[in-house]
Amino acid sequence: MLENLTLEAVLPLVSGSVGFVFRQFAEARREIFDIAKERVVASDASRDAAAARSGEGGTWMRRAIYLLIAGMFVSIVVAGFMEVPVVVEVQRKVGFLFWKHMETFFETIQGVLFPVEIRQGFLALLGFYLGQGVK
Repeated sequence: MLENLTLEAVLPLVSGSVGFVFRQFAEARREIFDIAKERVVASDASRDAAAARSGEGGTWMRRAIYLLIAGMFVSIVVAGFMEVPVVVEVQRKVGFLFWKHMETFFETIQGVLFPVEIRQGFLALLGFYLGQGVK
């Protein structure tokens, strides 16, 4: 069998087939690379066009939203230090054994209240405004 593979008629066929397969792989990778490069160039061009189109309007809108969120944050802290009562909704299970059900109660608390939504919204907007939220 080894003698048949080393014949002068078989070796060019095998080497030509292997070379063809490797060339096809290389061409496929080159096409994928070219497509990826075109996408990056198109994305950069789109981003540059959007930046040229927006001007200062988008910047002032982002600043206004940031100031509104920051004002809400500061007002919550100020209200907590001024001992303004805050009414919160609390749901509790009420009942005995298998007859338990959820009831809604309203409680007044004193101090600073930071709900999860306010914290997440403020941190997300702060990260995006300062440029560290998008990477």
